[in-house]
Amino acid sequence: MNFSATENGLTIFLGRKIDSDNAEQVAAELVGIRKEHPEGLATLDAEGLQYISSAGLRSLLKFRKQEPEVYIVNVSPEIYDILDVTGFRRLFQVEKALRNIKPGDYEVIGQSSRGMICRLDRETIVRIYDKNVSLDAVRREQKNDHSALLLGIPAAISYDMVKCADQYGIIYEMTDAVTLAEAIRKQPEKRKEFAEKYARFVKEYQSVHVGEEEAESLKRLLHEKADNQSYGRTPEETGFLHRMIDVMPETDTLIHGELFPENIMVQDGELLILVMSAVITGPAAAENALICRELFRHTEYGDDFRETFFREYTGISDEAEQAEYRKKLGLLYAFLLCIAPGKVQGGERTLQRVLREVVMPNSAALNYLLRTIQ
Repeated sequence: MNFSATENGLTIFLGRKIDSDNAEQVAAELVGIRKEHPEGLATLDAEGLQYISSAGLRSLLKFRKQEPEVYIVNVSPEIYDILDVTGFRRLFQVEKALRNIKPGDYEVIGQSSRGMICRLDRETIVRIYDKNVSLDAVRREQKNDHSALLLGIPAAISYDMVKCADQYGIIYEMTDAVTLAEAIRKQPEKRKEFAEKYARFVKEYQSVHVGEEEAESLKRLLHEKADNQSYGRTPEETGFLHRMIDVMPETDTLIHGELFPENIMVQDGELLILVMSAVITGPAAAENALICRELFRHTEYGDDFRETFFREYTGISDEAEQAEYRKKLGLLYAFLLCIAPGKVQGGERTLQRVLREVVMPNSAALNYLLRTIQ
């Protein structure tokens, strides 16, 4: 029996037929595979399943009794009816086979850190994830989209999932919507207006309060990443990063991590968040450091957009004061880069140089900044 295991979950691919001839073997294999890969959610992929008998259903039930939750996905209409009539839909999270789309079916209108944003037609947008993003991870992001709405965040409404070859996607109903990045490029005369709206949108997002049980703490996530992303650091350097993380204040307000123009949609003049990878709480300045880097990385946004954004967000109109604020964000970004680097040009050598030549020599300023950031 084939399977795919990641830190986010286990997906086991069911065969063409499960009946009295092979039910016991299937049950044993399911349990055995899960024992070897206990991390994350358990998902049974039924794309190839054409027939299942009562003995086959019992083999699935044995597996279900050992798990708090099991998904059965890519279920054909015929198998779905069997699971419905027998009451298995109350025991499993059952999802019908995903609609397939082809590259020619959509137009790419933006990029995000884990995929691309595309237009299917005038009324629908699809976010297609990279190949290394599992179905479980996509499913969690769709749940986060729904959580965003309940928290009062202006978010796009997702209503379906699709498959594109070996990638997954989420469908949003968004008539005549474009990404904010696309709107800025197509309507340069409205840059200042877009910048003001963007600043107000970011502040609104960062003002949402959430309970401990509803969100991940940025501080905890950074501690985890500091241990996992070593890139040739010495134990002393890793210890330095942990000490700096420790001085960061805990907050109960939201940050996003990717609140960038390419992940925000414009629909009827309203800004809506499209990508909700996680629900995270932390200091707003950590988010702003990432936004600052993104705005300067994309030169096409223009100086007027950047200056208007920071003036509207901070209330600082003096150019020298605004430059000093951005300088602080630059040091904070360098610190965050050393912990969660992602894709960096120059790889390990660049990260080591940033840590040893920028972050650590400015440890006193960083310590003060981390203690006082809002």
